[in-house]
Amino acid sequence: MIGVCIEGSDRSSLTRNEISGFINGICLASSHVVIAGNRLVDNHFGLYIDPGVEDIEVRQNLIDRNNRVEARAPQLRTGTGIMIEGARDVRAFANTITNNTADNVANGIPLGAAGIIVRDSSPSVLASNISVRFNTITGNGLNPDGVVYPGGSDVINIATGSSMAIEYNVCGLSRPAALC
Repeated sequence: MIGVCIEGSDRSSLTRNEISGFINGICLASSHVVIAGNRLVDNHFGLYIDPGVEDIEVRQNLIDRNNRVEARAPQLRTGTGIMIEGARDVRAFANTITNNTADNVANGIPLGAAGIIVRDSSPSVLASNISVRFNTITGNGLNPDGVVYPGGSDVINIATGSSMAIEYNVCGLSRPAALC
């Protein structure tokens, strides 16, 4: 179940929507897209950016509590605000990404419980030229008692591509350390 999937619609935009109650709030599989001014709340993923897409702008969105448990697929509970996987030329700025906190490790998912995750899709599809700046990314990766889940974080960058600028964000915990 996907709230909105932008696929085959290069040079488009999605603005001022409230998307709630889905596995993926927004699935982005097109290039040259602007995602702005949306509220993504109570999904498994707030925003998932597909491998290979490029020239994406994500700005001024509220991405909060994407911790939804789907009874038919509990393994998909990710608690992830934004996943950038193998995309290029992505700019995420002026977003508020908070309280994405699901327990992924218990469900066998090695990543998640994070505000933003940047990762490669495969050894040949690398995330590159990624700019994550001037966002508020707080309270992510925590259990209900406020303790960080193993692997949980506000920002996770495990991509090996070039030109990563993850800076000037308000956040508390990152992997690797020193991104906040």
